Amino acid sequence: MLPHPRQRDSEDAFGRPVRVLVVDEHPIVRRSIIEVLTVVPDLIVSGEAVNAAGACRAVMALLPDVVLIDISDRDMQGLEAAREIHRTRPETRVVALAEFSAPSVEQAALEAGASRVVTRSTDVDDVVGIILDIADRT
Repeated sequence: MLPHPRQRDSEDAFGRPVRVLVVDEHPIVRRSIIEVLTVVPDLIVSGEAVNAAGACRAVMALLPDVVLIDISDRDMQGLEAAREIHRTRPETRVVALAEFSAPSVEQAALEAGASRVVTRSTDVDDVVGIILDIADRT
């Protein structure tokens, strides 16, 4: 993975890296995302959650800047969690991770409060860039 060109600008006004919470029900996917994000200098993975309920609890406890959340989960609770995160902590940005790209999926995620939607086929550098970009808007 190449360094993202905006990495040097991604620290907040207090000089801290962007804090990211990773939410996915599949351990191998969650661990892979965490491993990728861990090597980005201006990001810190502040926590992880397995499901929507865990995501909402972790957001309130850890106060991440960005939540990367799977919205393709079995019980479709990822969208509901995105809605709850947006309602209770609007300063935390949500990036919805979808199985595939479809206008209806993107619209549902954005209506639930996601700032951006990515798919499992989105390039890693693009995901990092999106996280850094939306964190800059907080």
